[in-house]
Amino acid sequence: MKILFSLLLILSAQAAMAADVLAPKNKLGLQVPPFKYAGKKPRFIVFLIHGIAGDATTFPNLDKAIELYLNRIRPEYNNEVVLVTYDTGGKGPVPVRDKDGKVRIHKKTGRIVTTLQDKTSYRFAAEFGAEVNRYFIAGTPIREGDKISIIMHSQGGLVGSQWIFNAFLQTIIPRKFGVPDFFPQYVKHLDAAITLGTPFWGTKQAVWVEGIKDRIISDVKVNAAELHDLMFTCTKVLDFRRGAIRINEANESHGLDRDIFKYIRENVRILNIGGFIPIEKITRGASILRERQNQMRSTVGI
Repeated sequence: MKILFSLLLILSAQAAMAADVLAPKNKLGLQVPPFKYAGKKPRFIVFLIHGIAGDATTFPNLDKAIELYLNRIRPEYNNEVVLVTYDTGGKGPVPVRDKDGKVRIHKKTGRIVTTLQDKTSYRFAAEFGAEVNRYFIAGTPIREGDKISIIMHSQGGLVGSQWIFNAFLQTIIPRKFGVPDFFPQYVKHLDAAITLGTPFWGTKQAVWVEGIKDRIISDVKVNAAELHDLMFTCTKVLDFRRGAIRINEANESHGLDRDIFKYIRENVRILNIGGFIPIEKITRGASILRERQNQMRSTVGI
């Protein structure tokens, strides 16, 4: 019961912290006055992105908690909280490229030649953009004055961050043939981005899971490509930096004076919440897994 109560306290604290960051404020940090839009309230849509092996059950009641809190502190907005799921552990078609980097086209059909590969966080980012687009197409289209924010857990932070950078890039450079559509029309509405325990520089847990996933937890929805994105050897943070540099170079080539870092600092509020697992818990978990492995070996006579 104490553990359950502690978890509820943590969940409530995270919801309150996220909501405080999401609440629109002016430059002095004060809540902005009500915004009038043709007699209707503007909308504030918060998208939740789960982590690796996650699904719709990753954030139990967090969407309701955030929505209730936001409705209380900022009734001048219509607040919506949406959980977006992606195909973690899945495979998907990827365009085949020739040695010169060009997308290969089938000579007879004229279609892009694809191959089935593990999906990466980059592909999940494109899927997230598509889900955001579907949300607004199925309901009320996004309007001027509407804002969106993203709360991302673990790998979800890599997914959401890659969507942000690639969407910004596509606002400047037309999408190239064979490159996924990140639906950049929505990124200009981005107000805040919050990550919860996102391993931007990698995590040892990914190495640990990669070594046992096929033997003990083969039913867990993970694949080798997304695990690689979470390892120490991954360069996702550097990729973000390179992506931002590409955006700035594109701005300069188009005669635009718009630094992406400056734009994000001035227009998007970012909060990264991290934590550490005590080493004794990791050690204890490893010993339990070894015990299970030994039991399985003795059972099957290995």
